[in-house]
Amino acid sequence: AMKKAGMYDVQPTVETWLTERNLIREMSQTVQQKTQQLLTVKTPDEKLQIVSEQNRLLADMINLLHKTTKT
Repeated sequence: AMKKAGMYDVQPTVETWLTERNLIREMSQTVQQKTQQLLTVKTPDEKLQIVSEQNRLLADMINLLHKTTKT
Protein backbone atom coordinates (compact mmCIF):
# COMPACT_ATOMS: atom_id res chain seq x y z
CA ALA A 1 0.00 0.00 0.00
CA MET A 2 2.94 2.32 0.65
CA LYS A 3 4.69 1.54 -2.64
CA LYS A 4 3.94 4.17 -5.28
CA ALA A 5 5.28 4.38 -8.80
CA GLY A 6 7.73 7.25 -8.86
CA MET A 7 9.84 8.77 -11.58
CA TYR A 8 12.52 6.14 -10.90
CA ASP A 9 10.10 3.27 -11.56
CA VAL A 10 9.12 4.38 -15.06
CA GLN A 11 11.00 2.74 -17.91
CA PRO A 12 12.32 5.38 -20.32
CA THR A 13 11.43 5.18 -23.99
CA VAL A 14 14.15 4.80 -26.59
CA GLU A 15 13.61 8.42 -27.63
CA THR A 16 14.01 9.61 -24.04
CA TRP A 17 17.13 7.50 -23.59
CA LEU A 18 18.69 8.88 -26.79
CA THR A 19 17.83 12.44 -25.83
CA GLU A 20 19.41 12.02 -22.41
CA ARG A 21 22.54 10.42 -23.91
CA ASN A 22 22.87 13.39 -26.28
CA LEU A 23 22.46 15.81 -23.37
CA ILE A 24 25.21 14.02 -21.45
CA ARG A 25 27.50 14.20 -24.51
CA GLU A 26 26.82 17.92 -25.01
CA MET A 27 27.39 18.69 -21.34
CA SER A 28 30.62 16.70 -21.38
CA GLN A 29 31.88 18.66 -24.38
CA THR A 30 31.00 21.93 -22.64
CA VAL A 31 32.93 20.87 -19.53
CA GLN A 32 35.94 20.13 -21.73
CA GLN A 33 35.62 23.55 -23.39
CA LYS A 34 35.53 25.18 -19.97
CA THR A 35 38.75 23.34 -19.10
CA GLN A 36 40.41 24.85 -22.15
CA GLN A 37 39.12 28.29 -21.16
CA LEU A 38 40.71 27.87 -17.74
CA LEU A 39 44.11 27.68 -19.41
CA THR A 40 43.68 31.07 -21.07
CA VAL A 41 42.05 33.25 -18.42
CA LYS A 42 44.23 35.38 -16.19
CA THR A 43 42.21 36.58 -13.20
CA PRO A 44 41.14 34.40 -10.29
CA ASP A 45 37.57 35.72 -10.59
CA GLU A 46 37.29 34.46 -14.17
CA LYS A 47 38.74 31.09 -13.15
CA LEU A 48 36.29 30.83 -10.28
CA GLN A 49 33.38 31.58 -12.57
CA ILE A 50 34.47 28.91 -15.07
CA VAL A 51 35.00 26.29 -12.35
CA SER A 52 31.59 27.11 -10.93
CA GLU A 53 30.00 26.63 -14.37
CA GLN A 54 31.79 23.29 -14.68
CA ASN A 55 30.50 22.21 -11.28
CA ARG A 56 26.93 23.08 -12.24
CA LEU A 57 27.24 21.11 -15.48
CA LEU A 58 28.68 18.10 -13.65
CA ALA A 59 25.86 18.23 -11.11
CA ASP A 60 23.31 18.31 -13.94
CA MET A 61 25.03 15.33 -15.55
CA ILE A 62 24.96 13.38 -12.27
CA ASN A 63 21.28 14.17 -11.73
CA LEU A 64 20.44 13.06 -15.26
CA LEU A 65 22.43 9.86 -14.82
CA HIS A 66 20.74 9.03 -11.53
CA LYS A 67 17.32 9.68 -13.03
CA THR A 68 17.96 7.33 -15.93
CA THR A 69 19.53 4.54 -13.88
CA LYS A 70 16.67 4.63 -11.37
CA THR A 71 19.01 4.97 -8.38
